[in-house]
Amino acid sequence: MPVRNSCPIDYRIYDKDSDGKTKNTHFSEMLALAKKRGIIPKAVVMDAWYSSLDNLKSIRSHGWVWVTTLRKNRIVNHNKQLNKLDISEEGTPIHLRGYGWVTVFKF
Repeated sequence: MPVRNSCPIDYRIYDKDSDGKTKNTHFSEMLALAKKRGIIPKAVVMDAWYSSLDNLKSIRSHGWVWVTTLRKNRIVNHNKQLNKLDISEEGTPIHLRGYGWVTVFKF
């Protein structure tokens, strides 16, 4: 199996009192700066904190794919909680409310 590398390309110190920016604002700005720098990631990987619809749509707007953890109570497939679905080992397509179709995996 080939070795895959990941490399953080940016970071921010979150201090809303000094700059007035939310974590999601910093996230969006870092994505835009990465795009401007010509970075073309295989995937944007982040933790569940950043898996808001706005952030997922922002990644998609750059033409990139994303990998994240979705919270188990996330509403999918028209009013079902994610944790109530049977997820196959090969992945299961689900409709993420407000976003569209994605494939989820259970680890």
